[in-house]
Amino acid sequence: GSCTYILFKDSEAGGNKLYNAGEEIMSYVLPKGVFVNSLTPNISNQSDIVFLAPLGVVYINGTLLANEEAIVLKHTTGQQKTIILNRVSGQINVQ
Repeated sequence: GSCTYILFKDSEAGGNKLYNAGEEIMSYVLPKGVFVNSLTPNISNQSDIVFLAPLGVVYINGTLLANEEAIVLKHTTGQQKTIILNRVSGQINVQ
């Protein structure tokens, strides 16, 4: 199967900082052989990351509780990359 990620706009009044049906702007399918190996923190095998501009506030899964989100992408060849989003600084690193 394919692995998809969704770019969305939190459209409720005030926003609930989570993806809801009907908020999708674009949907992306990862290249063949690439899949999400793990999410940390993981809630129901998905992760909602919301950037609140222009304030620079980042919500992970609807809250300000987690300081980081780690997304491990893996290829069927065994190669993998980890994307780390720092909620406090907004910095995104790939390792």
